[in-house]
Amino acid sequence: LANKDFDANFHQHVPFMEIFNKKNNAHLVKVAAIYDVYVGFYSKKYKSKNEIPNGAKVVVPNDPTNQDRALRILEKQGLIKLKQKNGLYNLKDVDNSIKNLKITALPIPSLVQAYKEADLVFNWPSHMLKIGVRPKDALFLEKENGNKYSIILAAREDNKDSKKVKDIEEAFLSEIGRAHVWTPVTAHY
Repeated sequence: LANKDFDANFHQHVPFMEIFNKKNNAHLVKVAAIYDVYVGFYSKKYKSKNEIPNGAKVVVPNDPTNQDRALRILEKQGLIKLKQKNGLYNLKDVDNSIKNLKITALPIPSLVQAYKEADLVFNWPSHMLKIGVRPKDALFLEKENGNKYSIILAAREDNKDSKKVKDIEEAFLSEIGRAHVWTPVTAHY
């Protein structure tokens, strides 16, 4: 997209796009928020948050935006405390005095495998469905993210108002587009 090979893309949320723009001196912009994916934490070993023992092995993503998201969820669940700061949280910001969790950061493709080995793992429902684990099986899901992590249709600053991009946006947001593109994924929520 940034190299003008494509007119638009549909695979990211705004925080990811902002980091990409900064690292690559790119000028991608949000055209429209298309849908929300509420991530969560899954455990093969435990059926409730209260069962998670002190020193449990927890796996979160190693990329900055999703690691921040995972740590915020753990804090909302009362499993960790985060130091007060502006910006994205990372493992260095964790006050682990509540449960002394052993938190490891791994690449996103490794999270499904980590589910089989760790006590608690962050992941997307669509990734877990591939191994037969449904969102209802999560110990806890993100309740809301204020559209911060909505999957967006993105374009470049120079073409965001073009007819092609506007036609794509209209198709995505149409009743038919929603029924055929996201319903199979979001119907499990």
